[in-house]
Amino acid sequence: LVTVSEPPLMMLIPIILTVVVSLLIFFYPSMPFMDLIDIAIAEITGSVIP
Repeated sequence: LVTVSEPPLMMLIPIILTVVVSLLIFFYPSMPFMDLIDIAIAEITGSVIP
């Protein structure tokens, strides 16, 4: 069984955020950079904070 406690998850959030933004920039290079950051932050915070 794989159990994820909150401290490791909180430590992984910056890494996940970086990967998400990098992938978005790679697949959608025509989109404004700040918009990508806002979308990524909204996705991460929306999935973590109820």
